[in-house]
Amino acid sequence: MIYTAYDKECRLTFIKIFDGQWGLRAEYKNNSGEWAYIAAPTIWTDALTTKEVTDAAYQKALGEINIATRAMLGKASSEPTSGTARIQWLVDNKTVVVDNNLKIG
Repeated sequence: MIYTAYDKECRLTFIKIFDGQWGLRAEYKNNSGEWAYIAAPTIWTDALTTKEVTDAAYQKALGEINIATRAMLGKASSEPTSGTARIQWLVDNKTVVVDNNLKIG
């Protein structure tokens, strides 16, 4: 998944580390145009026994990535209050997909 965080192009990939151990790897494109590591929280698959537990594990990993991203890339640009600048800010910072529908999140 490609997304924008703190005005940087970022990507999120789900990678197998070992049997039963996967990583949710977050990277950003640095000024040289290369992908640079942000974080890769581990998800243990043997614990993913229900939809709720699986969703919670994913949300926990996203939370760890959010903390690392904020620490590495700094604060987001100021939040515009109206106009096309506001729409662009919403696209870059607040648009999420919930049940196949785009929403402000």
